[in-house]
Amino acid sequence: MNDKYKILLDQYDLHIDYLKRGRGEIICGTDQGLFALSATKLSEERLAVEHQWKNELIDQGFTKIDQYIVNKEHEFISYDKYYEPFVMRRTYNGTECNIHSPSDLSSACRNLASFHRVSGKIPYRADYGTPHFSLTKHYNQRRRELKSIWKYIGSRKNKGDFEYLFLKEIQSFWKQLEESSAKMKELTGMREGWCHGSYNQHNVLMGPHGTATLHFEHFYYGYPLTDLYYFIRKALEKNDYQFSICETMLKGYNKVQRLTMNDYSFLYVLFLYPEKLWKISNQYMNHKKHWVSPRYLNKLQDIVDLKEKREKFLLQYHNFYNVF
Repeated sequence: MNDKYKILLDQYDLHIDYLKRGRGEIICGTDQGLFALSATKLSEERLAVEHQWKNELIDQGFTKIDQYIVNKEHEFISYDKYYEPFVMRRTYNGTECNIHSPSDLSSACRNLASFHRVSGKIPYRADYGTPHFSLTKHYNQRRRELKSIWKYIGSRKNKGDFEYLFLKEIQSFWKQLEESSAKMKELTGMREGWCHGSYNQHNVLMGPHGTATLHFEHFYYGYPLTDLYYFIRKALEKNDYQFSICETMLKGYNKVQRLTMNDYSFLYVLFLYPEKLWKISNQYMNHKKHWVSPRYLNKLQDIVDLKEKREKFLLQYHNFYNVF
């Protein structure tokens, strides 16, 4: 054990049996079970809020989560010798959800639905954070940003491969953006509740004794189906937009939390929005323009390469679920 971790681990009432590296963390086998030590950017106050909210989640029956523990000073944050902040969380034996496995994806979606159903019993409280309901405002802002980027790239005198590819492809994506924004305004009565905020394959552990859910740092009160959209979109991108992947995941979720026609329509609007194009364009805009990283061009090319498969998926989804 190196000095850095010894200084940190000595701050907890734990007997350490072994250590091993995890994804951005150190897994600690102890006399009280498995724990994960990791750096944090959250404040003591925010960690306390998350801890309190998680306790409510546990009380309602959603127990396999990575709850924080306090150190010997009864604080959540511990510091290493460089005064870098760390936290200790309970964790579990298991493997990350396999994003290419339909059975894993179905199980993970059932788990997500269980979280949404159970957390629905926890009332909103202002001290848990500001609710996020302004999706139309959010997408309108992104629309303005993408339009500004389009205008900027079009006016550039010294264009490179990224700029030429962007200008060649933007029209078809812009059409989807406009359609998505228009349909968003038609939707009403979306289900409200607690959201994980970052539900993906890395934050779901499939173990011998059930599924564990990790990393609730971005939890908020809003539209829970945005969790499902985010997870399915990640899986689609990794599986060439196979419609069967989406169908499997929605069936898994629906077994625990029934999806309505309005829910399927809401998800379609989110899928229709060209999220990845906005993301890479925004990264480009925030970068130094005199030299564009090849990474940006590669990411944009990946989006273009998947365009036909994505459009085929959108058509299949539209027809299968009979939305709009």
